[in-house]
Amino acid sequence: MGGISVRLPADVERALDQEAELSQRNRSELVREAVGEYLDRRRKQRQLEEMKAAARTAYAEPSLCAEDQRLQADFEEADALDEADDVQAPESPWWQ
Repeated sequence: MGGISVRLPADVERALDQEAELSQRNRSELVREAVGEYLDRRRKQRQLEEMKAAARTAYAEPSLCAEDQRLQADFEEADALDEADDVQAPESPWWQ
């Protein structure tokens, strides 16, 4: 395991010491956990931003918007059939 040295403001160091005492864990363990959680959260934020960018690009394409509307209509039709207790496949399923 690699080592790293970090300087913390006095108030953060006091809070870290208090948490270590309360949780009966050492400071290094708490810092490792905090950094790991932070990096995981940042990775998820980046992935979400990439997904949003891809969606914006896709929905700028008129043919994809039309396909989305057709799929939504197919799902709504299937839901209506389910509610009527008369479950039948739509004439043109969304996957074809």
